[in-house]
Amino acid sequence: MKGPESIAPKRINASELVNLLAHAGPASNIRVRIYFKDSSMKEGIVKWRDDRINSGPVIIIPDKDPFNEALIPLGGHTVYHAPPKMSTLDSARNKPPHFGKVTAHEAPINPSTEGMSFEIINQK
Repeated sequence: MKGPESIAPKRINASELVNLLAHAGPASNIRVRIYFKDSSMKEGIVKWRDDRINSGPVIIIPDKDPFNEALIPLGGHTVYHAPPKMSTLDSARNKPPHFGKVTAHEAPINPSTEGMSFEIINQK
């Protein structure tokens, strides 16, 4: 029988990483090792979003100076075109129950992540 020490770490692509984040939930962050095309490696944190970039999931590579942190947008998030329109100022009695059709699409994975692989870092 093999112990957990003998299991080789699995590397995943950006699409699999976005799916893991979706299963973890919006309040979760995932620590990862990023393996770049040039065989260099860095550690980062995957978050649902960051105020510095207007897209879905993003990897933040921390730095002592927060202004020098690197951001890698992942993509793969859902973009809504026509969400139901409802205002808190509207009275429910005055509005019909019809909200309209919700339309959306999934944003593609960021092409700059092609060739990168990711390894989840266990948090103890």
